[in-house]
Amino acid sequence: MKRFISVATALAAVAIVGASCGGKAATPTTTTPTSLPTTTAPTTTVVQTTTMKREAAVFLRIVSPFNSETTTIDLSDAKPMTTAGLQAFLAPLGKVSNALVGSTLSAGFTGQAATAARTMAIAAEAIVADIQSVTASNWTSERAIIVRDEGTVGSEGRVIRADLGIPAAK
Repeated sequence: MKRFISVATALAAVAIVGASCGGKAATPTTTTPTSLPTTTAPTTTVVQTTTMKREAAVFLRIVSPFNSETTTIDLSDAKPMTTAGLQAFLAPLGKVSNALVGSTLSAGFTGQAATAARTMAIAAEAIVADIQSVTASNWTSERAIIVRDEGTVGSEGRVIRADLGIPAAK
């Protein structure tokens, strides 16, 4: 009786396998490549690292004059006797701010750095506009606005530094 059950089980297994194959011989449907590619594209990590290094170098080059000028000029030193004198005092800051706008927008930053760079350029452009509209009579309020815009440039610069792997400025 044991033998009968074993033979019946074996026949059932063969019948199931045969039914699933459809009774036809299996033909391979996959092909193997005949040759491997001779060149490979750089990996995404390598491309990202190269892009980040290029963008980091560009960022440091374009932000350096602005950082140097904002460290040199102390807005509280401005004693506005005349509007012309005040604008002459602020002219170097306006010049580097204007250069920062153009350089930042044309640098071609990518990723998070691109958004931060646009915001930085907008804040630097606001500094230029504020300097152009400053007068001896509105200096107190304009000084506060210029300081705020400088702060925005600095905070967006920190975002760019973090995104590009540049250590924080000292």
